[in-house]
Amino acid sequence: MEQRAEVRPEIAEFFRQYDEAGTRADPSAAEYFASSFLTLDPEHVLTLDRATLAGILPGRRQAFDQLGVRGLRLTDLTEEPLDDRHTLARTTWSVDWSQPGPSTEVSATYVLRREDAGWQIVVYLNHHDVMTMLASRGQQPS
Repeated sequence: MEQRAEVRPEIAEFFRQYDEAGTRADPSAAEYFASSFLTLDPEHVLTLDRATLAGILPGRRQAFDQLGVRGLRLTDLTEEPLDDRHTLARTTWSVDWSQPGPSTEVSATYVLRREDAGWQIVVYLNHHDVMTMLASRGQQPS
């Protein structure tokens, strides 16, 4: 992961752990989100709770498997503190495909909030319709 100097170590560590949980397709990845949070992409705006997200993650993993996606790997992270409790994190993720072919990158922006238990995601903005984008690449002949 490329990391620019302005990312605080605690934010880099948060995303390292979040990336690792996502790579393992660990349902505990939902724990990195606030009890309720806003999720957006080019087509949708939803408020979700952590329990709903935990229920969605296994289906997401199945969909990834069907498309030939082994996982996403964090490749770039920048941070812009907003105030004492909030920070904006911009990320780029590289798709790890099971078959060779064109590389795919996706980007997302997060707003994190510092709580007593540590940082939590309160806003999750995907800059792409990720499933459509992955399905498009996954259906191409290799």
